[in-house]
Amino acid sequence: MTDEILAIRLKLRDFKNRQTDHEVQYYCSIVDSDLTKAAGGHSDSDFRRTLMRKVFALAVALRHAPLNLATA
Repeated sequence: MTDEILAIRLKLRDFKNRQTDHEVQYYCSIVDSDLTKAAGGHSDSDFRRTLMRKVFALAVALRHAPLNLATA
């Protein structure tokens, strides 16, 4: 599981670095931080629920962000 989380974190960081919208960058950083905690074994149900909310907030930010051609 830790290898999978690391792979997701690397993809998320690459994605963040290509973004110009500051809100999207912010939520990418927040999710990345929580994935670091998850890789360290932090995964109780409250933590997972909070992480899910942060991923949802990232999705909302992406929907409202201006079109960024670097993501294509």
